[in-house]
Amino acid sequence: MSLVRRLFLTGSLTESLGIYVSMTVLQRGLGLVRVFVLTWLLTVEQYGLWGLGAMLFAIGAPIVTLGSTGGVERYVSLFEARGRLRAFYRMMRWSVPVLALVLTSAALLASDGITSLIFAAGKGPHGVTGDHQKLICWAAIANALLLALYLNMLAFLRGMRAHRAVSAVEILFGLTFTAMALVVLVVAPTGLAVLLAHAAAMVISLAAGMVLLHLGLEASASFQPQPPGTDEANRLAEGGGTVPLPNDVRRPRMLLRLLAYGLVSLLGTLLWTINTHISFYLTSTKLDKCDAGVFYAFMRLSQPLVLLAGAAWTVLFVHVARHWEIRDRSETMMVLETAYKAIAMSVMTLAVLVYAFSPLWVRTFKSEYRDKVELVGPLLMYFQAMAGMAMMAMLAKLRERPMVIAVAAVVAGAANVALAEWWIPIYGVAGAAYAAGVGMFLGVTVVSLSYLVAIKAGLQWRTIAVLALPAALLLPRWAAVGLWLAILGGVACTPLMFDKAQKRLLWAGLKAGINSRRRGRP
Repeated sequence: MSLVRRLFLTGSLTESLGIYVSMTVLQRGLGLVRVFVLTWLLTVEQYGLWGLGAMLFAIGAPIVTLGSTGGVERYVSLFEARGRLRAFYRMMRWSVPVLALVLTSAALLASDGITSLIFAAGKGPHGVTGDHQKLICWAAIANALLLALYLNMLAFLRGMRAHRAVSAVEILFGLTFTAMALVVLVVAPTGLAVLLAHAAAMVISLAAGMVLLHLGLEASASFQPQPPGTDEANRLAEGGGTVPLPNDVRRPRMLLRLLAYGLVSLLGTLLWTINTHISFYLTSTKLDKCDAGVFYAFMRLSQPLVLLAGAAWTVLFVHVARHWEIRDRSETMMVLETAYKAIAMSVMTLAVLVYAFSPLWVRTFKSEYRDKVELVGPLLMYFQAMAGMAMMAMLAKLRERPMVIAVAAVVAGAANVALAEWWIPIYGVAGAAYAAGVGMFLGVTVVSLSYLVAIKAGLQWRTIAVLALPAALLLPRWAAVGLWLAILGGVACTPLMFDKAQKRLLWAGLKAGINSRRRGRP
């Protein structure tokens, strides 16, 4: 079997989770290494400037393609189920880059205002000229363009359930960025240098990923499913809000449909990206760039767990989306609930471990960071609360109602800002961290419960109870560990979280994964 076909093989949900999550652990491990290296090689202020640049390109990336990433990932399974995947690829290959270039050019024209808003706001960085701040802004905008194209390429691969290929591209990026950052910081230890290294790594990874995607599509013809008949297509569309595809893929019509979905999805993605950085930005403007650098370092160290959960949710969603199109939906919901709880419990367990040992690992930082260990609990809570909304988010996407995700971002963001305005003047950086954690928890809980009740999702109370788990991270370390051990004991010995049918499903999936490994399947 060729390497390309091996990378594009699709397996069961358990196999895909094992592959993609394992590779995500490796990539996030590289990310943690970068955080430690950057905090040692950069001054706290320069690290804060890198953080502001990263915030800008994270927010800008979905904007320059009008949210097409969400539409690509959602509609790949639809086209693939009907045997029209190559036509969809041809439509997206040029449309998305042209759109991105136009909007990026507009951002460059507005760079003076962006520089003033992001980099010069509040107590400006000491000794950094206005021209240098503008260079940082330009580098961040260039990164936004490259990241947008990179994310669309990965979304296509994820939609194809080619998790091996996605993992290969992401590991390539992680290794390339880490190596380039080390090299450039020896010469020029500045936030601008890190942004340039990031852009170079993006170019290399994007080029490799596009070649891989093209080869994968060429090699997939022999095992791509045949398009269903008209009657079946209509049956699959019932109840899900999905309109059957026309016999021909009409570029303008389908592009508009994808962008219509993507624009609503963009609102949610954009608001959530802003929400992720809002406490960091408020710290930068209300305190100073050094405080912002400290906050950003702990935020980055707390984030990998939610990114690990995100990798698992991504795998779960593309499998569920596929089954939502072609299988019984009650069976699909059974798998969704079980996997959701298993992933949430696993990631929360890791969060409690990180929290418990935080006084030890924080000693690896420079002295400017070591006395801020109090930021760990609330920032872990912030990202765990974000992970907990996955059930609501996946159901909203399957029903093509991504606006609900945007509403959750607005409510959580409003709570975050209100608490930050109250607590930052009193408690400083710690106030920003607690505002983020409590605000996210309140926003996600209120919107998720409201939506699940409104659609009559019929979820078990055990599934809904997952939303409350992040609150344990507000407790002192010893209390959080004790409470979590009690919860884990209850889960193992009682139907506290999983009923008998769900436990059988988990064991069956685990055994299938083990047997697959033993047989040496790719």
